[in-house]
Amino acid sequence: MEKVAAMIGKMSFGMLLIARVFVVGILVTILFDVATRIFFNFGIGALYHLVELLIACVVFSGLAYSQMLREHIDVKLIVQRLSPSWQHIMDMIVLFLSLITCSTLAYGSWVSAVGAYRIGDVTSGEPGILTWPAKTIMAAGFTLWCFELIKQIIMGLKRCDSAQLKKANH
Repeated sequence: MEKVAAMIGKMSFGMLLIARVFVVGILVTILFDVATRIFFNFGIGALYHLVELLIACVVFSGLAYSQMLREHIDVKLIVQRLSPSWQHIMDMIVLFLSLITCSTLAYGSWVSAVGAYRIGDVTSGEPGILTWPAKTIMAAGFTLWCFELIKQIIMGLKRCDSAQLKKANH
């Protein structure tokens, strides 16, 4: 399990690096668009759509890494008032519900990405930009997020088992 967890962690970090590249891509694209508008008095309409796709890639590429670090929104005001065992139970419930939601979104994202690839879906405007690469990155981000959730569920269940064994031995 440790090797699989390490591999998921490396893949999550790899997706984070991809997100960083997309951030640079967004900056360069916006800089190019602003420069052409200022110096040549024209803009390229497709750049707006490119930035939209890159922003989606940035967001979905970093989800698994954020989950791995547990850097997400948490309702600590309520959870901190619970006992440690109830906190763990609530955490496991949230992880299971998140996995159901995330796996549904991952499935839908893969269906959308494959459909966009098959029909050659492009953004509106000239020139059209293919949407399937961004949709594929989004689907991969959701899938990796699912793997991270599964890893955390397994680790949480192991903590439950070890805690129960300690109680049984005392």
